[in-house]
Amino acid sequence: MSCALLWKQTTFYQDSKLLFKNSIWWDQFRLLGIPFDDNKFRASLSGDYQRTLIPSLLLETSMDITTALEFGRSYHIEGFFLIFLF
Repeated sequence: MSCALLWKQTTFYQDSKLLFKNSIWWDQFRLLGIPFDDNKFRASLSGDYQRTLIPSLLLETSMDITTALEFGRSYHIEGFFLIFLF
């Protein structure tokens, strides 16, 4: 990612940051056995698809609100929405 900044490739830099963030959560979902569509995940810039995964995330983490809040912060999902689902 440093090279992207050096070469003034801001689009590449932003894409790399998003892919890195997504890959962390994709790994968590796979470890927890939560099915997801990575194409929909990438296409959802507003967090709409990510919102649909929160009930499964809460269920598979034994209602770990901290993990859900961290996921929400990653995708700009309002805390009150997460608390409501909790």
